Amino acid sequence: MERGACVPFISGIALVATLVLGGGTAWGLTTRTASTTVGPSPDASSKAAKCPRGKGVISGGFNNPGFDDLTSGNPGLFAYASHKSRNRSWTVAAQNDNNGAGTERVFVYCGNAGSIATRWVSATAPNTGTKHRTLTARCPRGSQAISGGFDNPGFTEDGGAGFFPFVSKRYRLRGWRVSVELFRPAPATLKVFAYCRASGGVQTRSASATVATTGSQTASATASCKPGERLISGGYSTTSQQFPGGSIGPDLWYYGSHKSGRRGWKVSAFHNGGAVEDGSFKALAYCDT
Repeated sequence: MERGACVPFISGIALVATLVLGGGTAWGLTTRTASTTVGPSPDASSKAAKCPRGKGVISGGFNNPGFDDLTSGNPGLFAYASHKSRNRSWTVAAQNDNNGAGTERVFVYCGNAGSIATRWVSATAPNTGTKHRTLTARCPRGSQAISGGFDNPGFTEDGGAGFFPFVSKRYRLRGWRVSVELFRPAPATLKVFAYCRASGGVQTRSASATVATTGSQTASATASCKPGERLISGGYSTTSQQFPGGSIGPDLWYYGSHKSGRRGWKVSAFHNGGAVEDGSFKALAYCDT
């Protein structure tokens, strides 16, 4: 672990294997899932899904089936961590915002990960101002980001440090960027991961959705790779301005980000604000060409 010079974060790199320059990868992703039950608010839980032997982690995702944060007795689970945890595992942690128990599903997408490296950055999310923090983990030169994740080390159920990400996406060629909104009084630690491979063709496909302030206050969008492309991973990005607490504008929290079908990446969001202004976001699919 190294302390970055002249920047307020700690950075590190963990090489899973030597990056092999040049050439494509026949991804052919295999999906494995795991589930955990999260009790009524403020309960939280984490779970890891594991790849079969002989395969490694390419990317991962999460979902809360039956999400309904407005109706008493139903679950409202939001992920505060979603990242690779070991060579063959992906871990998701979620907290319940409603008074009904629910299920958090964890997805790990597995393939030939022999040339995947991990890069990470870490910093404090402040409890002042907008209570927002953005960090970008960057892959080494000569490689590119194919997926990424985030973590909230030190999160506690009883009013400690906590946040929910409103952006988790590929940034330019080598970066994975995450933006979070702190919803607890104490500062929180944000850790962002980029998973890297040798340079190759990765295209971004997107789909947009509007999250209304009426009805269920939810919306989903699925971004799809084109025929002939292979889905590698996905992410999401709030495109409306994100307001802390949602009292004066949109405040989107995400309860689903996962593979859908062979070529799609589905993202689901909830409008947590009390403002009359609708929110908007993009689902992002990253496709190998």
